[in-house]
Amino acid sequence: MNRKEIFIYYSSPENWIATAMELNETINQLNLIKNKRFCLDTYHLDIETFARPFCSKSIYLLMSFAIENILKAMLILRKPELVNTGKIKDEIKSHNLILLLNKAEINLINEQIDFLKKLSHISVSTARYPIGLNENYEIQKVSILDKDYSIYENLFESIMELLLKEFNEKGWNSGHKNEKLNIKPGEFKYKYE
Repeated sequence: MNRKEIFIYYSSPENWIATAMELNETINQLNLIKNKRFCLDTYHLDIETFARPFCSKSIYLLMSFAIENILKAMLILRKPELVNTGKIKDEIKSHNLILLLNKAEINLINEQIDFLKKLSHISVSTARYPIGLNENYEIQKVSILDKDYSIYENLFESIMELLLKEFNEKGWNSGHKNEKLNIKPGEFKYKYE
């Protein structure tokens, strides 16, 4: 395989799904141990010092990446040309989960939409770095909430269920003749053990 074909092979929806599943499992494991250690946040200007589970920022960041991966998997499944030229198209080069959700044409309830807005904001302004890209990104107090974890779990499961159903029914045709770049219906290979 040439470099372009290797890129396309690893850009298949299956690999985006596998990444999302790994991130999700890491989130689940961190959630189990989140109360074993706490950070004392003392650096906020307008908020009193507060203790938060040590992995709060990490959990939110991983949540945003997990959801981003399954949304991009769905978009690539439906539109292989987003990756089959050997690069990721600008159309999906975004961390804005609402934008990706709208492109995937998935309807959610308001609580889930609000949560995705929160994840998108936290991932670029507080969790990834201590600041956002510019002065317009408000820094937030980030402490993992059980309610948010519950919303995330339901959201991840429901989107993943839609994605896997569609993927298993259709497979993926990369748009190239090399059969190694295509996935037949029901041929999803990734498993946890």
